[in-house]
Amino acid sequence: MSADTGSGYIRLHRKITQWEWYSNPNTFRLFVHCLLKANFSDAKFEGKDVHRGQFVTSLDHLSKELGQSVKQVRVSLDHLIRTGEVASQSFNRFRIITVVKYDDYQSEGKQNGSQMASKGQAEGKQRASKGQQYKNDNNDKNDKNEKNSKPLKRFVPPTLEEIEEYCHERQNHVSPYRFFDYYESVGWCVGKTGRQMKDWKAAVRTWERSEQTERDYQADQSMIGLPI
Repeated sequence: MSADTGSGYIRLHRKITQWEWYSNPNTFRLFVHCLLKANFSDAKFEGKDVHRGQFVTSLDHLSKELGQSVKQVRVSLDHLIRTGEVASQSFNRFRIITVVKYDDYQSEGKQNGSQMASKGQAEGKQRASKGQQYKNDNNDKNDKNEKNSKPLKRFVPPTLEEIEEYCHERQNHVSPYRFFDYYESVGWCVGKTGRQMKDWKAAVRTWERSEQTERDYQADQSMIGLPI
């Protein structure tokens, strides 16, 4: 499903043997698979921008490619999301996975020394003549932008364990498994317009109130016909 995985090879540093998931075969394999599948250049898929270091997939598709169950893939993906190696954005029929530090892992490598030196000298002189003016202009713009803009908080779907912990904390009757499976199936979207969820804990509380209302209604119905 990925639009462009490029060609050739990927870079894998020996330091990866010290990585916390190196001894976890499923998680390690999924991460290497993400490096292999990630786009080498920007592309589009069904109207969505798929940037370098990203690729389009689904849990079912990953399950088939890796020869693992959907549950195994989901657990490994949760590991990588929790420790910041990848990010995942879900849509109705697919998800876009981002290798967070793709350029750190897959840099282009070093150019020939003399080519780099001559190119650097030419570009350095050009930058020096424009640098101060550019810096002053940008400082003014940045001061205005910092006052007027607010950082956008990207929604990260919760893990099943996080939902279980929150439901246990609130001591409600919401089924974490049912909640997780439902929103996973709709790409963590809410409402009739299918907008992206912003706060999964608020959604749990909504389910909590809905189920409490249903229990109250059933209790009232059971009292009908009893002598007063």
